[in-house]
Amino acid sequence: MLGLGGLTFAAPWALAALAVLPVIWWLLRVSPPAPRRIRFPAVRLLLGLRDAEETPARTPPWLLALRLLIAALVILAVAHPLLDAAPGARRGGPLVLAIDDGWAAAGRWDRRLALGEALIETAGLDDRAVVIAATAPGPRGFAIGAPMRAADAAAALEAMAPKPWPVDRAGFAAALADAPGALEDAETVWLSDGLADPDPADTERFVAALRSIGPLAVYMDPPADRAMALAPPAADASGLTLRLTRAAAGEPRAVRVRATAADGRVLARETVRFGDGERGARHVLRVPLDVRNEIARLAIEGEANAAATVFLDERYRRRPAGLVSGGGFERGQPLLSDLYYLERALAPFSEVRRGSLAESIASGVSLLALADVGRLTADSGRRLSEWVEAGGVLTRFAGPRSADGLGELAPVRL
Repeated sequence: MLGLGGLTFAAPWALAALAVLPVIWWLLRVSPPAPRRIRFPAVRLLLGLRDAEETPARTPPWLLALRLLIAALVILAVAHPLLDAAPGARRGGPLVLAIDDGWAAAGRWDRRLALGEALIETAGLDDRAVVIAATAPGPRGFAIGAPMRAADAAAALEAMAPKPWPVDRAGFAAALADAPGALEDAETVWLSDGLADPDPADTERFVAALRSIGPLAVYMDPPADRAMALAPPAADASGLTLRLTRAAAGEPRAVRVRATAADGRVLARETVRFGDGERGARHVLRVPLDVRNEIARLAIEGEANAAATVFLDERYRRRPAGLVSGGGFERGQPLLSDLYYLERALAPFSEVRRGSLAESIASGVSLLALADVGRLTADSGRRLSEWVEAGGVLTRFAGPRSADGLGELAPVRL
């Protein structure tokens, strides 16, 4: 093959026909010989007659240039030009495609497939074998295929899919060392996801293993197109703190995070902004408590990788808890309040609501704590019983005011 900038010719021998263009030019511009003049008396009969069709003595310049251009294009077409063809198809050994197929490659997977298909097609034109190797381990370890024909390699590449876990380049380098000797004198193309390994030494061993079998070319997405990850949010009373990370620091960028319910309803859509040169970004998602408790999934819009989605469980729910005191609320001396320690124990996990028994039940609390509340009135007892039968959790704490008994809603008799 012959390369010229980004243009490659699969059949460069056909370009030798360009040397024939001057001969073609000479043939096209040759004038026909002048006609012989023979005196014939009857020629007077033809005087004054004009032929409707005239043949020029020379080919017009524009027609000559057009014919030369057509001849040159035909020669270039026979040479099979390829734009941005696979590097290294000059060699005779197999072409090894080392593909990062971990979670970070999922977002731009279609690009990797298109590039891999172009590389395989170029290798097939040179009748070279192709080896497809995945850097993310599967259930049976690393998949380093045997050399195959280009058509079979294209089918195998189309069947690949990104995995929802990260790549293991150090483990791949060890597996490559045990690969069969058919990889000797090969040429490797690494389709990288653009993420660095936690240990730089793992990347060095991986690159050294690829270079040990032949020349290496690396393709990766530009920093702005690399994967982003969404960490599990931090939950507190103010809301859910979203924590995003991008692969490389760069220019300021804004992304959208969508919060959805278990049935797919969109509950919130927030904009998170990365600062200039920052890899991480934080944003507090503040929504009403009832809406927050419905959130089942957080996802970065436009990112199709597994790390861009977080599923929320009961740890992120803040159930409302009602506190009712039999002695009222101490404002001046809070340490003497019956609810002081109860409120501080529940505040990190629940939304604490103080009020009367009727107000707490009406507000829809999930937990109700009665601190030193003695016997209840008939109406309060009925409401509280209905609330417990509907699924509410009642916790009662005894004290001096409950010395005469707690009535029916008590686990044991005092």
